[in-house]
Amino acid sequence: MFDRLMLLAKGKIIFFNKAELAVNYFSSIGESCPELSNPADFFMSMMSIESIELDEQEKGNAIVDKEDIAKKYEEKINFFVEEYLNKGLVNDHKEKHPSIKGIDKNSGATGPSTSFFYQFGLLCRRNFLNLLRLPQTSYVKVLTTVVTAVFAILLFFDVGTDEPGIQNIQGSLFFITMNISFNAIQNVILIFPDERPVFLREVNNNMYKTAPYFWAKIISELPFSILTPALFGVIVYYAIGYNPEAE
Repeated sequence: MFDRLMLLAKGKIIFFNKAELAVNYFSSIGESCPELSNPADFFMSMMSIESIELDEQEKGNAIVDKEDIAKKYEEKINFFVEEYLNKGLVNDHKEKHPSIKGIDKNSGATGPSTSFFYQFGLLCRRNFLNLLRLPQTSYVKVLTTVVTAVFAILLFFDVGTDEPGIQNIQGSLFFITMNISFNAIQNVILIFPDERPVFLREVNNNMYKTAPYFWAKIISELPFSILTPALFGVIVYYAIGYNPEAE
């Protein structure tokens, strides 16, 4: 998509060369892009100060000093700059193509210039592509749904319609409702923490607003939000002994 890639952090160039060289270059200096990850998302996360905070939290430091974080971030960026200058990858960043138009500093624009629906469409497309690139998350959701459904059958199999059976049916309905509710928040627990640094960086750079990101996330997760409860219901409905007829 891009012939050349420029990465900026705190106004400093940490990479400006052919885009195809970026992943191998950062791997050579100790910043390897995880497999099945989008390199663009990895680079934005790597350059953000939030990456330092996440590293500290992973080390078990629940409370971190902001000044210490800022100092470590400054050292990290300076390291990137030094490595870039010493690796022979430096290009003239002032070179400009004749067809490029300059930005009008007096325009007064303070946010994204595109519409809500344009941002929403692009974010939806990116979210669906991420689901296709990372099918493991979808597999985990389906497997979790099936295992939980089997567990529910073991607890409430063929409860009957007598008085104890009615109480068991009420208990099973509560169990199923709670399970579906907790499954609905798994997307936030499992996915958003990894996307948070990228989200903060893009929003702070006025690439899009929070509202289109939120609704694009909701729409992209909607198919599985419908599929997993339906799959759960198909497995447990008749096994537990709910009413098989519409009355």
